[in-house]
Order: sequence, then C-alpha cells, then structure tokens
Amino acid sequence: LPRLGRGSDREVFALGKDKVIKIAKTSRGLAQNEQEMGLNNYFLPDDRKLNIFETGKDYVIAERAERNDKELRRFLKPLQQFHEDNFQKKTGELQDAMDKLGLGDYLNYDLAWGDFKAARNWGLVKGNPSLIDGGALSKHMVPTIKNELHPSYKQEWEEIKRERRRFR
Repeated sequence: LPRLGRGSDREVFALGKDKVIKIAKTSRGLAQNEQEMGLNNYFLPDDRKLNIFETGKDYVIAERAERNDKELRRFLKPLQQFHEDNFQKKTGELQDAMDKLGLGDYLNYDLAWGDFKAARNWGLVKGNPSLIDGGALSKHMVPTIKNELHPSYKQEWEEIKRERRRFR
C-alpha cells in the first residue's frame, strides 16, 4: 500500500482514494487508535467530521482527508499565539478564537494542545478543516515520566508483536 505518512507511533497507508488505514507501531499507537474512535464525538457539523469506518486491535480505517498545509496553517493561525497555559486556564481570548473557528467544543477535553494546533494533524474533509489525528485528543496519549501509559497497552502491544511474528 502507498504510505501517506508516518509518526513515531503509527503509519498511515492509502486504501484507495477514499480511505486510509492507520497502523500502530508502538503501545502508544494503540492508545492513539483508541482515541481515534472519538474523533466524531465532538459537536461539529457533519461536513467537518472524519468518518471512522472500522477499528481493530492495532489499526483504524478512516476517511481519507485531503492535505493542503497552506490552507490548514491559515485556518489554524489564530491559535498559534496561544500556549498550553492558555489552554489549561481556558482564557477568554482562547475561547473566543476557538468559537470563531467552530472548535469551541474541543475546550471541554484534555487536548494535547501543541498537537491540536499543528497543521500536520489536520486535513480537509469535504473541503473543510478537520482534526484527523486522534492522538491530539488527549495529552495523556504522550506519556511522560509523570504520566505513564496504562500497563494494559504495553501488554496488548507485546501480544500484537507476537501475533505479527507468527503470521510473517
């Protein structure tokens, strides 16, 4: 399959012109795939939602969004002046900027702010900007020394690696 992108935890491949498959490469990738299922739980108009068609142990099949980094950077530009601290405090200026972009509902969640406002995590769905990376939905998907991934992800990842080796 043609590879469209790769991050530290997942790879994305084209499944024709309308769909992609996102395959976990790490235990964090499993957690991000789980988060991906929630991309449509936000109060967005239907023409801004990314369809998730299928999920499995270590993959997600989603609608293929168009890439137009120039347009996406322009759309997200009003958010670039805000930092994690603004997001944590839910400042009035940030709320206004998010509402103006039609993204106000995202303020109710524990976003990975830097990832959320990065154009690489967005695409165009039906011509409209849409978040396409579920890993940005929770800052807990990127473990730190203080915030480790739940051990079940590591256990599941070890099982998946054993299965992958068995079917090679």
